[in-house]
Amino acid sequence: MNAKTIIRCAEAADADAIARVQAASWQETYVGLLPASILSAETIEDKAARWKRILGDRADFGTIAVCIAENDGHPCGFASGCQQRTEALKKEGFAGEISAIYVLQRFQRGGTGTALLRAVASSLLEQGIAAASLWCLKSNCVAKRFYERLGGDIIAENANAHGQKTLVEIAYGWRDLASLAVASSHS
Repeated sequence: MNAKTIIRCAEAADADAIARVQAASWQETYVGLLPASILSAETIEDKAARWKRILGDRADFGTIAVCIAENDGHPCGFASGCQQRTEALKKEGFAGEISAIYVLQRFQRGGTGTALLRAVASSLLEQGIAAASLWCLKSNCVAKRFYERLGGDIIAENANAHGQKTLVEIAYGWRDLASLAVASSHS
């Protein structure tokens, strides 16, 4: 990770920055992987309003951690973790979920994503959650390699129809979050 990059807990005032990073990451990552209708469905203002609600009342959303990465004072990524939202995964012992992770493309492959995942995993562990999962598009090969390099195992698959297109997601799981919390920041 670049020496100018820091990871910190997000505050309510970070909602707009998180929304901008999320919107930019979606455009960089998902064009060609998601239908245009999904990519254009939400504005930055919509995303910011949702993050303001989440950051303003974490308990209501089951949110345990929201971490933001800043490079030289500018937001470049974020990740969040919450209580498991998929009942089948909860029954398999995955009490937590990494609900979002986005890093601007120019800051990828430098340790920022790993540092964000480590921070969220540590927060989940502090709340007594030992195992967690995350969902990823099956067609997102870059993300899949990243999660596999950090020890994630494929534990589930889900297909959803969106108009003419079926989107397939896979869930990665870490049965021992401690292994993710200490993963090398050079991964």
